[in-house]
Amino acid sequence: MGDEPKVITSKDKDIEEITLYLHSEMSVIGEPYDIAMVDWGYPENKGKIEFNIREGFEQYIIQRAKSETLFGLSEQTRREIFKEIVMAEDKELRAFIEDPNAPMNNLAEKYLQEVRQKYNITEEIEREIKLEAFRENWPLPEY
Repeated sequence: MGDEPKVITSKDKDIEEITLYLHSEMSVIGEPYDIAMVDWGYPENKGKIEFNIREGFEQYIIQRAKSETLFGLSEQTRREIFKEIVMAEDKELRAFIEDPNAPMNNLAEKYLQEVRQKYNITEEIEREIKLEAFRENWPLPEY
């Protein structure tokens, strides 16, 4: 970025400032920059280049990474699936508490299969969602 502003301003003497806004994706263009801003001005800052990284940028990037779509599912949907998984597993326990002599016939698996079919996910994705929930300390559903 050494001589670029000088070359541009030598061709057009009316240019007094050049500002570049760095955005992470097209959807945030038009809003304040979410990565950084590079500013050159003359005579305001004597032709020096200023580079400003968004405050809290590191935390912002970490949070964006967490909310990414995984397995074609948003974090919000994965959280909903997790809650339904927990409730499905609890259904078997509740049935046992209500009638300890009733045959269980692996009711939990039946209820989990219903959740997987509802969201069109595999057992592997179910496991990954559970792991994410425990890693991220997602809250358990309230009854």
